[in-house]
Amino acid sequence: MLKCLSILAIAGLALALGGCSHMAGGIAPSNVPINGPYTIMGPAKGSDCLISLFGFLPVSGSNNTAGAVSRAQASVPGSNALVNLSVDVWTHYWILWTSRCTEVRATAVSLDTP
Repeated sequence: MLKCLSILAIAGLALALGGCSHMAGGIAPSNVPINGPYTIMGPAKGSDCLISLFGFLPVSGSNNTAGAVSRAQASVPGSNALVNLSVDVWTHYWILWTSRCTEVRATAVSLDTP
């Protein structure tokens, strides 16, 4: 009985120390000024993440919006702009580590040259 209670206590503690959150980062019509026609190339998605031990010791690269936008544009070869951007931030808290990711979703386009 004591062993069962110990296991339940450890499981409860693990659940209490873990969690996640989501925050909408914003929207934008495009990542560059668009003053002419363009061709829609398809959906684009990119993310940039930071992983930290104990919530404060970084063990990976940075988490920034510019990196996520760059990866989103690179996900559609031949595109040179993004339209209809939306940005979200996800954070996962675990006992030993924390991961915080910025995710960009958009429509990749190719600007038409006159």
